[in-house]
Amino acid sequence: MEFTARIGKREGLARSIARSGALGLIERLPASRTLLALNYHRIGDPLSTPYDPTVYSATANELRLQMEYVSRHCTVISVSEVLRWLEEGNPPAKRACYALITFDDAYLDNYEIAFPILKSIGIPAVFFVPTAFIGTGRVPWWDAIAFLLKNSRRRIFPLAYPTMIKIDLESNPLLLELSRLLAMYKQPSMTDGERFLSELAEACEASLPGVSAERSFCNWLELRQMLDAGMAVEAHTHTHPILSQLPEDQQQIELATCSNLIKERLGLAPRTLAYPVGMHSSFTEATKHAATRAGFKAAFSFYGGMNSFPLRDPLDLRREAVGYQSIERFRSQVATGRAWGGIWP
Repeated sequence: MEFTARIGKREGLARSIARSGALGLIERLPASRTLLALNYHRIGDPLSTPYDPTVYSATANELRLQMEYVSRHCTVISVSEVLRWLEEGNPPAKRACYALITFDDAYLDNYEIAFPILKSIGIPAVFFVPTAFIGTGRVPWWDAIAFLLKNSRRRIFPLAYPTMIKIDLESNPLLLELSRLLAMYKQPSMTDGERFLSELAEACEASLPGVSAERSFCNWLELRQMLDAGMAVEAHTHTHPILSQLPEDQQQIELATCSNLIKERLGLAPRTLAYPVGMHSSFTEATKHAATRAGFKAAFSFYGGMNSFPLRDPLDLRREAVGYQSIERFRSQVATGRAWGGIWP
């Protein structure tokens, strides 16, 4: 599996733009008045994990380069400033591209690698945490799927639930087949995740990973240290389900449990939520109603896009995913979005 050699038309175009000098011209253009929320998950080496390598957004060095670039070319803000704009109903007076840095899932590398980098550069970030994972070696569903596929004894096999699919590790790269299985799990028709994982394990002739003795996620003390250093800790549900797959009363329980635990352990009630997975099909109007009832003032999706002012839907603030791009492409993406809000090449 190769992660460092980015290949593709957009990647090649970004490198050509950087080499030609055109990127420098774009960087000097006036900024549009927009909110760019960048989303990260894991930080580190994707080749070293027995689990899902696609959860890694950047290496430590890539994150540092990206944060230094964003701090030079955007106005980096905290999530509290976004909430203030929403509460006041007014856009910021200054014409600038406002960047919000977000992390999902609270993997331990967020504390050990990302936090020191952010602190050294002076950038605030918001960490969205699934409270059932805090301080544990729990293996979430996406990591379990990757683990089974990596340890499969069968190279070609069918899977029948929730729809029929044939996995072919003989002809196709593992990452391609992994992306197909992850997409299948995220479908609204997936109402029984345990059945899916059980049938996948049987089809792979492999065993599901148990809870690891080695801790994978931040604990409450580490979250408190990040909070005290100017970071924000907000909600990402309790057990990280895809909310649209649940009845509304169960969605309510997920959100309330998460909110109550954060308030109990950290002394602050979370005001913002990141929808797990965050695609268009991952949350519904019922989810938004449940979020409002649970006390959330804003919620973030994950299907891409920048936010123009005034912010139209507080319960669907868009975020751009970071991952698998070179620093040249990252610069091109941020510079283009900064100048012509809404464009993310």
